Amino acid sequence: MNSNFKILFNQTTQDNFGNCVLNGEAQNIGTNPLNNVMIVWHLYDALENIIGVTQGSPIPSSLGIGQTTIFNLQIKPTDLTGVSKFYRISFVF
Repeated sequence: MNSNFKILFNQTTQDNFGNCVLNGEAQNIGTNPLNNVMIVWHLYDALENIIGVTQGSPIPSSLGIGQTTIFNLQIKPTDLTGVSKFYRISFVF
């Protein structure tokens, strides 16, 4: 599933309201166009427990072969069940 994507860039920041923000760009490196792509952001604590998950649609959400897309996801600190130490990005389509 995720082998169809190459993450070209990703960065996490905190906005003025304290929300965790993930920005990035990915490319469809698969052999087929993909429709209705969703980005899923999994946040983990130091013991590798999931402490938060959020998802959203990149722009554009339908990608031709070789096409790139950008994404921006946010999660409130109150939606986390611990302190985030690392994260993973996955793609659903």
